[in-house]
Amino acid sequence: MESKKQQELIDRLFSPDEQVVLKALEAIKEDGSAKMVEPLMTLVCKTGEDWALVSERALHILSSLKDSKAHTALLEAIDKEEFSSQTDRLLSAIWQSDINASEDVAKIVRVALKANYMAIFEAITIIESCEYVIPEDQIIESQLAVKFYLNENPKSEKLEIVENLLNTLNKMESYE
Repeated sequence: MESKKQQELIDRLFSPDEQVVLKALEAIKEDGSAKMVEPLMTLVCKTGEDWALVSERALHILSSLKDSKAHTALLEAIDKEEFSSQTDRLLSAIWQSDINASEDVAKIVRVALKANYMAIFEAITIIESCEYVIPEDQIIESQLAVKFYLNENPKSEKLEIVENLLNTLNKMESYE
């Protein structure tokens, strides 16, 4: 998709008219690229009843992008503060899109630990379903982050799932 057309679609994503946004989303579904990832993530993070349909469609498109550059852009943007309110949904999109996240496991774990219970659940799902060998440095860095979290938050409401995350990482270590 040419740059001018991409920019027009991105501009339409931020129209106050929901129908204009939905039509832009349909066009992106057909011709989406890496340049569309952050605007789509912004739409996923829109809250309120008025934006529910737009948010869900944007998430669906993120989950179905097949461009490897779009996958890279999604993994690069996942830890940006402006997207932190929807970390669980964005991690779900990573899992659903079959992204090779093996080189980004430590980032995914760090982001999930800062978020809610469901984000940690999604991180576990990504790790367990990873079809590629997760590099040892990613496993070790992830284990250290989880152990630090457990040490610093012994009474966390997420304690059980964080311990499950650590167990999952420990199992991955033995597969190499």
